[in-house]
Amino acid sequence: MLITGAHHLDGLSDTFDALVAGRTSEQRLSIMADTKVGVFGISAIVLTLLIKYAALTGIASMSTLIMVPVVSRWTMAGAILIFPAARKDGMGYAAKNGAGWAGFVAATITALLIMILFGGWIAGFILMAVLFALTCGLGLFFRRLFGGLSGDCYGALVELGEMMALILISALNVLRTSNPQLYLMTTPVLGW
Repeated sequence: MLITGAHHLDGLSDTFDALVAGRTSEQRLSIMADTKVGVFGISAIVLTLLIKYAALTGIASMSTLIMVPVVSRWTMAGAILIFPAARKDGMGYAAKNGAGWAGFVAATITALLIMILFGGWIAGFILMAVLFALTCGLGLFFRRLFGGLSGDCYGALVELGEMMALILISALNVLRTSNPQLYLMTTPVLGW
């Protein structure tokens, strides 16, 4: 949060306020642009942070702290490329204009290498595939409600992606410890 200035949490908050309070795309986008924070936005932040904390207490590895931010931002890069912009201004629009397939391929290769090094082949691939599918599902949902994705939607995708990654890593760790064959197949190259 210190590095990003909590921009992603702000996006999560604005997105959830808009999802609940707005009736039309225009109203929702207007709510997102408002600087006030509503109850649903605060609730989304609190619940997301609590779930992340709970998942982290069961993992607590350096590998996880490296993989989770990487994979969540990689999925955001995919969403920026795939989905239309909701508005023609703001940080989200600037990111959308700068997005291209070459950058996404480079981000994919980088993320995949990091996932393999710190999570193992299978666990890294599973994490990336599941999170990308979830991000695409959320992206479709946001596009339907907002007419596209905004910077706030991208921030929400990062926060929700991190939360889902931590839950998935926790589940994989439980499976790994209970199944010796799966443990061998999901051993990271750099196991911290």
